Amino acid sequence: MKQSVAQSSGGSGGRHPPTASSDSVSYPPLGLVMSPNDGPAVPPSSASSYAVRTSTSAPQLCPTCSQPDGLLACDICSGNFHANCLDMKDSVAAVLLSIIDTTGWVCYECRRMSKQHFNCLRSGQAKLAEEVAQLKTAVLELQDRKQGSSEGLATLKTTQKLDVVAAVHLDMAEKQRRSKNVVVTGLKPVDGCEDAKLFLDLCEDNLSVKPYINRCYRLGRQQEQRVQPLLIQLDSEDSAAELLRSSRELRRIDSCKGIYINRDLTPAEAEAAYLLRQKRRERRDRLQAASEAACMGSTTVCPSDNMDGSVDSV
Repeated sequence: MKQSVAQSSGGSGGRHPPTASSDSVSYPPLGLVMSPNDGPAVPPSSASSYAVRTSTSAPQLCPTCSQPDGLLACDICSGNFHANCLDMKDSVAAVLLSIIDTTGWVCYECRRMSKQHFNCLRSGQAKLAEEVAQLKTAVLELQDRKQGSSEGLATLKTTQKLDVVAAVHLDMAEKQRRSKNVVVTGLKPVDGCEDAKLFLDLCEDNLSVKPYINRCYRLGRQQEQRVQPLLIQLDSEDSAAELLRSSRELRRIDSCKGIYINRDLTPAEAEAAYLLRQKRRERRDRLQAASEAACMGSTTVCPSDNMDGSVDSV
C-alpha cells in the first residue's frame, strides 16, 4: 500500500521533480556534481509501505517498468525508480527512503557510467603525466646543452636545439596519431575470413569489450612460418585504452596462448622497448650462467640404474 505525502513549502517532498521526458535517461557531463536537497527526510509509515512523492507536473515514469510513482530518485539522471524494480527488499527500501534526502542515492546505471568515465579520466591523466615528463626531460636536456655551450658554438647549439625541439614535436605528433591504434600479434589469418571479423570474434569470445573498428590491415611482408602483426585502428583513444586493459584476460585463456594486444609504438618507443628487452635478456643470461657455475662446483645427486633403486653421488 502507498501513502501520499504533500510537498513542504521549503522544497519538494521527493529529491528531484519529474521532467517532461521520461522515455530516456540522460546523464550530466562528467565533472557535474549534484548535491542532495537540504529538506528534511520523510520516514515511511511502515516497513512495507512507502510515501508517494507528489508533483504539480506530469509524473515521471520508472525507467525499468515505465510506470509512475517511483520513490527512489537518482541524484544524477533524476529517474524515479520503484524498489521492487530494483529487486530491493522492503526493509532496505524503507531505511533508504528515511535517509535519502540526507545521503542521496545513485542508480546502478549511473554508477556504472560514472565508473567508466572515471577510468577514462584516470587513463587520460596517466597519459598526460607521461607526456609532461617527456617534455620536462627534453627541456632539461636543452638547458644543459645551452649552459655547456660556448660562444663559438652558439650557431651550432641553436641548430641542435631546434632539431631536438622538432624531433620532440614530431615524436609527440606521431604518438598522438598512433594513440587510437593497437597491434595484435599471433592472430593467424583464416582463408575466407576477413581479419576484422577474426579480431571481433576474438573480442566477442574472450574479452569484455566490443570495440568499433575503423580500419585494420597486416603489417610487413608475408613470410612463411611467420604471422604478420595486425594493426587495428579504433574510433577513440579511450576505446584503445579500454581494449589494452581488457587484453590482459587473454593470458589466462589457453586457446589464446601466443596472442597479444599492444600499443602501436612510435619508432623511438619501439627502439627503447627493444633495448630494454635486450638488457633483460643479458641479465637473465648472466644469472643463469652464474647459477650453472654454482651447480658445477657443488655435488649433485643423479639417479642410478642400479636394480635396488639406489642413487650415486657425482
